[in-house]
Amino acid sequence: MDAAAVHKRKRPEEADPSAGELDLSAADAVEVLDLRAAKRLLLAFERRLRDNLEARMKYPDDPARFADSEIALHAETDRLRLLAGAPELFPDLVPIGLASSLASLLTHDNVDLAAAAASLLADLTDSEDPSDLAAVQALADALVDANALDLLVHNLSRFSETDPDEAEAVHNTLAVLENLLDLRPNLADKVCGGTKLLRWLLSRVKAREFDANKQYSDRVKEETERLDSLDLEDLEMDDDERYNRKLEAGLYTLQLIALILGHIWHSGNSQMRARVELLLKQNKLTKQDVKSILEEYHDNIGDLDGPEEKERAQVRTKEIIDAL
Repeated sequence: MDAAAVHKRKRPEEADPSAGELDLSAADAVEVLDLRAAKRLLLAFERRLRDNLEARMKYPDDPARFADSEIALHAETDRLRLLAGAPELFPDLVPIGLASSLASLLTHDNVDLAAAAASLLADLTDSEDPSDLAAVQALADALVDANALDLLVHNLSRFSETDPDEAEAVHNTLAVLENLLDLRPNLADKVCGGTKLLRWLLSRVKAREFDANKQYSDRVKEETERLDSLDLEDLEMDDDERYNRKLEAGLYTLQLIALILGHIWHSGNSQMRARVELLLKQNKLTKQDVKSILEEYHDNIGDLDGPEEKERAQVRTKEIIDAL
């Protein structure tokens, strides 16, 4: 599923009048998005967020009275995705509320909007160009200051993976956490010590509730052994098709979990490592279980974002594997 399609509410077909004369079409967005345009995007989003919260407070028992403002807020949230193409603007947008406003959206009572925030943050924190690293780190730092770590972890328990859209929200939430740990490795201590993420990750590995029809076995390493019991249809697939089938069945979530655990281990904090090992043992898992998933992930990293990004991702993953 496209990360931009995590929410279920139907978007309005007409253009939003709050956009003014700014042309933000997909074809022209990268060219026209200067700082002035980006600020207008952010201010329009904040206005929609404020209007929606005010409507909810005024009519808490009458959803029909704030439904339109919710649809408008969804649309503005989607428009903010254009900022992912201009990370160099983040340091100028953070002081006027980029991180704090998105952190606020993570707390929204409408789970679809909280999911939209996670999807947007997954895009904004995904740093591919080394020249943009400092700018994306500025956003990461501001998100931490805005308590986004706690909010992201809390939302993991809000989303139900039996719903495909909310399952995608779990993926996006884990992706944001993995991105933040990649940007700021020293966050491992804060993630482990200040949130319930570590215990959730390991209980999630054990529970293996990827969807209603495809549950994996009790141990993480059996993901890579699953091909031994594939049916005839599976045996007729090529390697890429088999791997994609596994991703769809839940391996993608496992990989994100393994990457986050790997980042925590790679941080080198002896107390955090001891806690990881203890929780692994309590869940009848080992570091090798985590490594097995990371090794398969490493071997299947594609070059969709170019050969340089593929190499960077492989080097980073290999460092985590070696640390384990």
